[in-house]
Formats: sequence, structure tokens, C-alpha cells
Amino acid sequence: MTTYGARGKNQTGPDDWYRRRGRQAYPCDVRETGPFDEIVGLLVTTAQAHHAATGGVNPKWAAWYAEHLHTDLSRVLSADIEPDELENWLINADRRFRDEAQSVSWPKAYAGWLVADYG
Repeated sequence: MTTYGARGKNQTGPDDWYRRRGRQAYPCDVRETGPFDEIVGLLVTTAQAHHAATGGVNPKWAAWYAEHLHTDLSRVLSADIEPDELENWLINADRRFRDEAQSVSWPKAYAGWLVADYG
């Protein structure tokens, strides 16, 4: 049974989309790197705070997330990530997530891409 959530179609299992295409489960082998789980946690916590603060409706969501995440992500990834850069990255990641019909949750997809891009 296909279900639909806030970010679109959710397929059967977290790694199925990649497996069907003969790819690794994540864009890089992030499950063996330390930052992945911490970044997933930061994204989930930020999403919860954003929903509590805005009711989940905010056309400037990427700026809100960037302002709340840039310090912690810079620390976890040992990279200097400015809020404006992160805002643009988040907008592009959202487009990519929707375009590629990810079967992993958005925090896991974003965490993998963040490690690949900044780690």
C-alpha cells in the first residue's frame, strides 16, 4: 500500500529505491561515518521546532531552518556553513528529494547529501 505524507509519495522501505537502481542505500557510505545520525537528529529536532513555531506553514522555511541549523551543522561537519549558503542548499535538496522520489525519509536523505557535500 502506498501512503502519502507531507513530502509526497512514500514507497515500501527506506532503501528500496536505491536497491532497485543498483545503488548504495545512501549517496555515500554515511552509516559508517559519525555525523550521519547526529545530522538526522538535528534535522528532526529542527523540523519539530519549526512546526511548533509556525504550524508547519512557512514560505520562508529554508531561511528558518538555515538560521537554526548552521551553527550545529558547521560543528558536526567541521565546515564553515553560512546561513545563506545553507538556505540555498536546503532549497535545492528539497527539489532533489521531490524530483528523485526518495524512499528514505527526508532527514536521512538530507543527512547523506550533507555528509557528501560538506563532510
